[in-house]
Amino acid sequence: MDEWQFLSDNSFICVNETDGYRHAYLYGPTGLKIKQLTKGRYDVTHVYGYDEKTQTLFYQAADKDPLTRYVYALNTKKNTRVAYSTEVGTHDATFSPTYAYFVDACQSVVHPTIYTLYTRAGKELRVLEDNAAVAERAREAELPQKTFFRFVTERGDTLNGWMLGAEGLADDASAAIVRRPVLMFHYSGPASQQVLNRWRISWEEYLALHEGVICVCVDPRGTDGRGRAFRNATYMHLGVKEAEDQVSAALYLQTLPYVDASRIGIWGWSYGGYATIMSMSACGINPSLTTDGHSPFAFGMAVAPVTDWRYYDSAYTERYMRRPQVNEDGYDRASAVNHAGALQGDLLIVHGLSDDNVHPRNTLIYTDALVRENRLFEMQVYPDDNHFLRKRNNQRHVYERLLKFLREKIQ
Repeated sequence: MDEWQFLSDNSFICVNETDGYRHAYLYGPTGLKIKQLTKGRYDVTHVYGYDEKTQTLFYQAADKDPLTRYVYALNTKKNTRVAYSTEVGTHDATFSPTYAYFVDACQSVVHPTIYTLYTRAGKELRVLEDNAAVAERAREAELPQKTFFRFVTERGDTLNGWMLGAEGLADDASAAIVRRPVLMFHYSGPASQQVLNRWRISWEEYLALHEGVICVCVDPRGTDGRGRAFRNATYMHLGVKEAEDQVSAALYLQTLPYVDASRIGIWGWSYGGYATIMSMSACGINPSLTTDGHSPFAFGMAVAPVTDWRYYDSAYTERYMRRPQVNEDGYDRASAVNHAGALQGDLLIVHGLSDDNVHPRNTLIYTDALVRENRLFEMQVYPDDNHFLRKRNNQRHVYERLLKFLREKIQ
């Protein structure tokens, strides 16, 4: 809620979500609301600015679906809107100081970012950079294409996801005979979003192309782009509903004819590492999540995970959990340490011993709890490296380590 613009008469534009979605409002100099500028069952995801002369608001919104972003100009006097974005994907804009011109940055899973200069009226002046060379390299590498899907959980929530490495398998008669392993990637943190129609090449493309692994990502409850109720669903008890939704995603994948239900893994970094451990423990905590009480995850990989929110910085934690003194039960339920005995599946845990974001004590206390519960696990540490593990040869080494563990589990 940090997008504010004060106008010449000391009135101001700001964003809030009082109607259930993130929208732009105009307030008077005394702080009284004058009117709501944008309306609808969608989130305004960025406000670029307000032109007082023409009374025009320039903003980005997830109005067509949560997976895309489009740029608009709204005349607040006439209540007329101009859509600057036409091509499906994720659009972002950079406006000149007078809003006479703007550069549109358009990307999607089909093409890398294209930068185009437009006039305020939406007339295209020139393409500044089309990144054609990047697109050609991707074609030459025959990279797999992300496909989007959605499903409804047992609790009635509709979740969005993307999938790599499953192109054509649904129509392939042999796919049901040669079932593929799955690796689920996620972050799952509050107000984050991984399932977006944007250009992103990562480790998952390699796994799908060269290791025969179907890679999947699902945004659980608590993530962004779908209004206040969905975004605030995990407030005061982080990690619980996200884990339930990742279990539901794995159960959905098990119903697909080309998926090997016995070889589904999950991995993540930072909050994603924490949510990985919580997801692998979810069925031990609540056996009713599956018919037999067993986790659908055969293995998981957690890099630099939080394991108890009491060990993370208060500026972040108390925003979502409040203080332990007023939410003791929430902290206890969200603690992976408390649920060490509920872990199911094979775990690889990775941490840098100089991590100043997620302190390594998170991993050390959690692994001590696993030992006390007689739970076997694998561990990889990196001396003198921080949260991102980029010193020396560490970045390559950590992915080689993850790949080695993955190969052993999907054989």
